[in-house]
This record gives sequence, C-alpha cells and structure tokens, in this order.
Amino acid sequence: MAALHLAARHAITHPWRTVLLTAALTATLAVPLAAARLLAVHESLLRARAEATPLVVGPAGSRFDLAFAALWFRPAELDPVPYSVLQDLEHPDVLLLPLHARASVRLDPERPPTPLVATTPEYLEFRNLRPARGTMPLLAGDAALGAAAAARLGLEVGDRVFTSPLDLYDITLPPTIELTITGVLAETGTPDDEAIFTPLATAWIVEGLMHGHDDAETMARAGDRRVLAESEGRVAIAPGIVEDQAIRAESLGRLHAHGSLAEAPLTAIIVVPDPSLPADRRVRATTIVAARADADPLRRAIRPSRVFDELLGFALRIKQLVDALSLVLGGCTLALALLVTAMSTRARAAEFRTLHDIG
Repeated sequence: MAALHLAARHAITHPWRTVLLTAALTATLAVPLAAARLLAVHESLLRARAEATPLVVGPAGSRFDLAFAALWFRPAELDPVPYSVLQDLEHPDVLLLPLHARASVRLDPERPPTPLVATTPEYLEFRNLRPARGTMPLLAGDAALGAAAAARLGLEVGDRVFTSPLDLYDITLPPTIELTITGVLAETGTPDDEAIFTPLATAWIVEGLMHGHDDAETMARAGDRRVLAESEGRVAIAPGIVEDQAIRAESLGRLHAHGSLAEAPLTAIIVVPDPSLPADRRVRATTIVAARADADPLRRAIRPSRVFDELLGFALRIKQLVDALSLVLGGCTLALALLVTAMSTRARAAEFRTLHDIG
C-alpha cells in the first residue's frame, strides 16, 4: 500500500511525465492489438463476400480491380465487356448475372459518390436483397436504395435523384438522368447496402445507347419544324431535339436504341452454378464457363476466393511488419521507462535510505 501511495503521489506531482510514459506504453500495446482486430474484422467480411461468389468474368487486366469492381462496386480503370459475352458463356447448369457499375449518384461534392449498379432481378435474389419499404425496381428509371445509401443520401420511396455524368467532356453522352426511388432495401451488412440498384435498361440510357423523345412520325404529321426530311418509312429529325431526361411510365414506349445492344458495356458477369446440382457437376459447369471466358484474350475469369487469399497474404505480410515495428517500439519504450526509473531512483537514493531507516 505504501508503494501505491508513493506512486500516486509521484503521478500527481509530475503529471506530464506520467501522461507521456503512460501514452508510450499504451501505444506500444494498442498498435499490434488494433491491427490484429481490424485485420480479423475485414478478413471475415471480405472472405464471406468472396466465398459467396463462385466465379466472375470480366475484362482482361488486374484481377484485383475486377474483383473489387464486381463484388464491392469500386471504380476501376478497366475496359468493359460487351453484353454479347452472355451468349458466349451460356451453359444450362449456371446462372449468368450481368453487372454494370460504371455510373454513380453524387448529391454532395464533399462526399464520395454512391455507386449505381444496373443488373437483373436474379442478382438481387442471389444476394438475398429484399425491400424493407416500397418495391423492387422493375422498369427503366426505377431505383432501389441500399440501407446505408438511403441513410447517407437522405432519400425515401417516391423521391427522385439524378445520376452523375459518366464523362463531363463527352457531349455524346446524356448529361444526367432522373431516377425514381421505388424501394429501400433491408440491411444486409454487405457492400450492397452502399449501392443503388436499377434495371440494366437504365445503364444503357446513362451510356447514351438508348433514349426517348417525341415520336418522329407524329412530329411529321404535325408539321413540326424539327423534321428535316421524310421518305417511305423514315423520318429525319434535327439532331438538336431534346431527349427525355426523366423516365416516366408514359414515356417508356418512346425508349429506343440506336444500333445493337449486343455491344452494350458491362462491368462484369457473375457466374452462379445451380445449387440444386451435385457438387461435381457444379464444379464442371464453372470450369467450362471459365475456360470459355479465358479463351478470349480480351476477357478473363477469376475465382474471388482465390483472389481474396492473395490479398490476405499481402495483408498478413504487412501485419508482420507492423508487429515487428511494434516490438522495436515496445523495446525502446521499455528501455526508456527503465532508464527513467533508474535515474529517479539514483537521484533520490538518499531519500530512500532515510525512509528505510525510519521504517
């Protein structure tokens, strides 16, 4: 008790020295513990997402960029793959889930954009996404918010939001498209909570491959000055005609594509084998699809679980370096504490002898 009393009195008498020494010892212990904890949390989240995705097909390039673009919707400098790839990869034992994650929504320039993911209803079912409020997006221009995206953007069912331009300097692309929020998804604790989901047709509109405007034949019959020429079954209209910026139920019939959508861009394609099949048949089907994808030098197939293992290997090596630095820091801190204690003891040796003599 006497030692504790003396220690407490010393800490009160020399507060800054005590604070610095305590902070140094705390940092020495906290850094490796915090690094281990963060690595464990991120490992469990990343591994669950990767292992739930059997195979991803995308453009040739960095496998890490492709994995993060397809699973976490992170922007990547990768060329898109054409929609026609779906036909090349068709197999009776697998389900192909196309993803377009090149667009985004940004309401606050001070915050990062929210990814706009265009996909099919099968993807939403595959990820077990269900609406907590409202309905799932069914038509072009409809959108469903992930739980975290809805909270961050402050949007609800019935609100409208505008997409961000894909390229500010490309005048051939539509500047922005208005989306209608039809639902807010239940929280899943996955990256899907951070995204906005919409049908694939919306992506084609954002890319400038589809658009809607006043009917050309109706304009010709009305003698509209924007009609430049007419021939059998054809009407030429001025290029400055205003396209529909908002997609409404009454304007869906005006949507049309200029050219074939077979070359429409996709970020990636997730390949999911039929879960009702035996394991060996599922493996065979994914192997066949992966071989078809790798046969084209412009495409590649990756298994996210293997990519994650590589990433984890890099993270573990970094953690080992942090642990080694923590040991060095700990040794230096311990040596400093011993030095301070030894100098204090030597400087007050006479006092300690006096205390010993008086009991």
